[in-house]
Amino acid sequence: MSAGLAICLVCGEPLDYFEEAREVACHICGKKETGHSVCTAGHYVCDVCHREGGVDHVMEYCSSADSKNPVEMAMAMMDDKSIFPNGPEHHTLVGAALLAAYKN
Repeated sequence: MSAGLAICLVCGEPLDYFEEAREVACHICGKKETGHSVCTAGHYVCDVCHREGGVDHVMEYCSSADSKNPVEMAMAMMDDKSIFPNGPEHHTLVGAALLAAYKN
């Protein structure tokens, strides 16, 4: 994985996690919701904004992949800078790798 740590998409600072969810506002789109983490500078990014680039990468990769090994495909996708270890894009990545490998 390129990011290696749970870092902020806005500024690259480490994330601080809360024991209980708090009201936060997405720094990118402004959506207010409850969240479990902000970066040390106070930025929060909602799941929709967080997954945007990663899901695009996953779909592009799987559309052109010729591998039949879903683990190999998943590992290759996780090397991209748009895939973060703390992001929701992993939910898409796993299913896409399995389906693309099955198709191939």
